[in-house]
Amino acid sequence: MIKSVILILLLQLAGNSLANYKLNIFKYQNITFQPLSNEFIDHINNDIKPNWKAGRNFHPETDMGYIRSMMGALKEPKKVKLPVQTRDLEGLAIPDNFDAREKWPYCESLKEIRDQGGCGSCWAFAATEAMTDRWCIATQGKSKFRFSSENLVSCCGILSLCGFGCNGGFPSSAWRYWVSHGIVSGGPFASHEGCQSYEIEPCEHHTEGPRPNCTNGKTPKCHKACDSGYSVPYKQDLHFGSKSYGVSSNVEQIQAEIMMHGPVEAAMMVYDDLLLYKSGVYHHVKGFRLGGHAIKILGWGVENNIPYWLIANSWNYDWGDAGFFKIQRGKNECGIESLGIVAGLPRV
Repeated sequence: MIKSVILILLLQLAGNSLANYKLNIFKYQNITFQPLSNEFIDHINNDIKPNWKAGRNFHPETDMGYIRSMMGALKEPKKVKLPVQTRDLEGLAIPDNFDAREKWPYCESLKEIRDQGGCGSCWAFAATEAMTDRWCIATQGKSKFRFSSENLVSCCGILSLCGFGCNGGFPSSAWRYWVSHGIVSGGPFASHEGCQSYEIEPCEHHTEGPRPNCTNGKTPKCHKACDSGYSVPYKQDLHFGSKSYGVSSNVEQIQAEIMMHGPVEAAMMVYDDLLLYKSGVYHHVKGFRLGGHAIKILGWGVENNIPYWLIANSWNYDWGDAGFFKIQRGKNECGIESLGIVAGLPRV
């Protein structure tokens, strides 16, 4: 089974590379707007007038190949997908609005926006973000263990059926790996927080600022040792999940899961116009498909009579609405409800 799945993964990686090559040549020929141009922003806001506002997030000359490289949620083979767990919703009152940050205010991680840098590690970031939240929630804030994105993206590789590190991976496998292998602690780049801090430096993939220009990052090497200066041994620092599972695409099932245990990881398809999101409830209006992306869902609500999911992205605080965005709920916008929602419970 493992050999057959690895072959599927290698073929998928080759196919993705070929697709990106073709997109680089043909994608924007004979169309009116460049995807990061002021003209495209104005066209969305003034001509299309959707229920959200577009604005400047990325420098207009940002390489689109670099942006596509951040879309790291690969299509999962059936053998990789986690079994879907459904819940009995009888007697459960689901509110119109729910924000995990308000439900569990003692978990500061719920307010955090991480930065994956020039690496297609969104699959690992959304996973470790939600794992960190769920650990805090399960312990009622007594333990605020911060799971290391570095450890997951570097050590959960092709032999673990997780994927290809910075070249993309599978959310289901990230949660399965948490249960079987455990993940150590770690903070952002150069934070010296926890066992393994993130190795890839945040970069200026948005508007002009103090960070260095972005380049495509290479997958860090897997080290079974903690950073120097951290006193807890690697094996002792490993924290595990007790179970992992898929979540039904049914809206009420997703809501129940978040209400009971905390944020979930979801995959979605990203289009050109999402790069320009600043506020409101996003829905795709114009532009080409860039690739699959993994994000964290932490709540929902209704704005101007439009139901939405509340999403935490991993492109730093200066993207979107301070790193967060809202997307239409209940219409499977960009595949947000059907492309795969996964979660798990911590072993506390």
